[in-house]
Amino acid sequence: MRICIPQILGHRGAGLGNELFPWAKAFLAGQVLGAHVMHPAWGLNKRRYHRDFGTGRLDWIQQGLIKSVLPVIHFDEAAYRATGKAAYGEAVAQFMASEELDRRGGFVFLASGMWGGFHAIQQARPFVLAELLKARQAVANLHATLARVRPGRALVAVHIRRGDFLNADAVGAYRGRFNVALPLAWYLATCSALKRDCGNRIDFLLITDASEGEVQPFIDAFHPLTTFHLRQTACSDLLSMAFADALVCSVSSYSMWGAFLSRSPYIWCAANLQDHEGYGSLWGDEPAQQAPMGPTAINMWRSRTRARHGHVSSSGRGTPVDWSGEVPAAFTESLLARLDERAEERDLILYGVVPVEETAASAASGTALGCHPP
Repeated sequence: MRICIPQILGHRGAGLGNELFPWAKAFLAGQVLGAHVMHPAWGLNKRRYHRDFGTGRLDWIQQGLIKSVLPVIHFDEAAYRATGKAAYGEAVAQFMASEELDRRGGFVFLASGMWGGFHAIQQARPFVLAELLKARQAVANLHATLARVRPGRALVAVHIRRGDFLNADAVGAYRGRFNVALPLAWYLATCSALKRDCGNRIDFLLITDASEGEVQPFIDAFHPLTTFHLRQTACSDLLSMAFADALVCSVSSYSMWGAFLSRSPYIWCAANLQDHEGYGSLWGDEPAQQAPMGPTAINMWRSRTRARHGHVSSSGRGTPVDWSGEVPAAFTESLLARLDERAEERDLILYGVVPVEETAASAASGTALGCHPP
């Protein structure tokens, strides 16, 4: 028997955004190794995620017993880096070949850490979405939230993280730092710009761990949809971000997961980005990214090469916004274009209609192919 177990972070676990990393890795490893994939030991987590995922409080004992009976294989960051592969599944496959794991019988494969980032676990996106959708109250809460979006409006999810996050003591202190709370003024300025440029074509959804009193200025300014009245929202709030048309992110792994699970454009606080001579990145300060063949370095080279050849494009899905809150026109134009694309009157599967002009050339081509009107 082969089993993949995601290691929880710390002794009592971490927030959902952090714990999803080893779980996603365990899934990818399980596909390569042909192993059974276990969930994180939610019973240990002080945030009581066992209630969301319907798991036992003593699951950590079961996993401990399994690890005491079967040989344990630790695939740590050093082993991952040694493979030279960026995709976690490919790295596990190479490790499997080098260690001849295919010749071994039963063992426990431990998947751990946040190293490798989202770049390593891209293929796990459907798995994570599926697990979140299976969580208790997730689909019901998601329906209750999305059903309140007014017809003909785009949904902009705004994640304001407070809770255990610290307040930075200076503006420059945001550069390259995580677990810091962004000023409420930045959210107010950014969303004011979105409202000004998009008019009444957007609805805001406030996702937050703060109390209503802490974010009352935001509520008063934008009258957003909220989830304060719902219960067990850890998974459904994340899914709401994934299903939104655009996101305004906090500096947190939770917001990162919302952007990762989504296919929508998102806004990131520019003050948090690492500076690379005119380019910004989230992870550029890590040693693995500073290496000549690290993903950040490679993407820097690609961007500069495209620029030298005249292929200058606007920002990608992630758009940096500075303290002024001014959102680039390309972002709002893209958001409104997405809304127009969804217009029900032009969606064929929703009884919509589209203009069809049959030219003489197309008619002749159809005849030549043996296609004749009834």
